[in-house]
Amino acid sequence: MDVVVPYENEDRLRLQRAVQGDRDIDALAAVIARAGAREALDQATGRFAPTNLTDQRSYRIYCLLREGMALSQAYGLVAGIFQVPENTANVMSIRLLRAFASS
Repeated sequence: MDVVVPYENEDRLRLQRAVQGDRDIDALAAVIARAGAREALDQATGRFAPTNLTDQRSYRIYCLLREGMALSQAYGLVAGIFQVPENTANVMSIRLLRAFASS
């Protein structure tokens, strides 16, 4: 399946500001796009049905990690996506990993 997502320079600049880093922004955008597509497909097919915002956020982090994002990269991105301090993003990510490891 090939999905085309419009991705303009303004998007690139906004993403760069959100993650506040010197990463390969285009590669990061590709991971985010794949994770978003997976999340939407899983919801559409009933594979995942969030019951609250915490579930939704956790699954979004899970999809990012599943699409190849390193945990160390996820911390800053999660902070930027959810507009939370990086310490909070770290805790959210670690809790998610523990939950999936124990299941």
